[in-house]
Amino acid sequence: MRVPILLFVLVSNNVFSSDWSRWKKEDIFAIGWEFVINTKKELLNRALAVEKFSGQQVGLKFLHNANMDRRQQYEHERFLKFKTTERNFHKYIAPYLAELERNRVILAKAEEKASKIWDAKNKDGEISRYVASEVELYGTEIKSSRLGVVLDNSNSMYRVLPKLRDEIKSKFKKAYFIEIYGSKMNYQSQDLSEETWFYVFPEPNENPFLKQWYCQSYPAENAHLFINNFKTNNLPAFTALAKIRKVDSIYWFTDLKDRSDNYNYDMLSNILKKYDVRLYVHTTDRQPPSVLRKIIKESGGEIIKKRV
Repeated sequence: MRVPILLFVLVSNNVFSSDWSRWKKEDIFAIGWEFVINTKKELLNRALAVEKFSGQQVGLKFLHNANMDRRQQYEHERFLKFKTTERNFHKYIAPYLAELERNRVILAKAEEKASKIWDAKNKDGEISRYVASEVELYGTEIKSSRLGVVLDNSNSMYRVLPKLRDEIKSKFKKAYFIEIYGSKMNYQSQDLSEETWFYVFPEPNENPFLKQWYCQSYPAENAHLFINNFKTNNLPAFTALAKIRKVDSIYWFTDLKDRSDNYNYDMLSNILKKYDVRLYVHTTDRQPPSVLRKIIKESGGEIIKKRV
């Protein structure tokens, strides 16, 4: 049903950075245009799912440049080959972004109706309960029945992730994996739950039409920065695991090379306390700062130091 827009095939992870001045024009263009293409696919797939389930027609319309003349086709081909300025690129892509948002609003109304029908036909999707158990992972006993896993897939870390994933999957029956580029925590919205959609997907027994699975507002500009925030921000990922996936422990594998201020650490602490989640930090480089060590201890978690 869903084509997750967090999967970008045109560019590698290492272009994502908080230092926007280092971005190449080609990467900005590639990420922005891929956002348009993948989001359009997602909207069409979601609309089809609504229509099959409820019988109601959604009526999405993608009309911008649907029938291009020769001149428009020439300009479009130059655009796809990145043969334009960054300013012109943003100007060119703006109508596509606006059209995506118009269609998202139409679809959201249809999904709200479909969601009520789904709830009426299905029992509330109760979470399967697993017995909490203590499992040894890299020399530390981790207590969890539903484990959230946040992996740092930055350049210095991604080579060991296949081995790490296999080890975790072999020991935990229920584990939810999220990968973030770096260890940055960046509080941006008044409600972190507005950003959790990027990290979660409906499971087979869950209502697929709930708005929690989907973005509630597409950007009108700078799609590359919109995506960059999600790819490099750990706070909403933690929130998604705690609030939506209802994990009882989070295992965070990171080198802690990105600095976070005390306000963002306070936000992390609030998330863990609100949802009663233990935090285990497996660091491969720097030791957690004192404020993070305190948060880990208060949550009932531990610091893991053993090499992978």
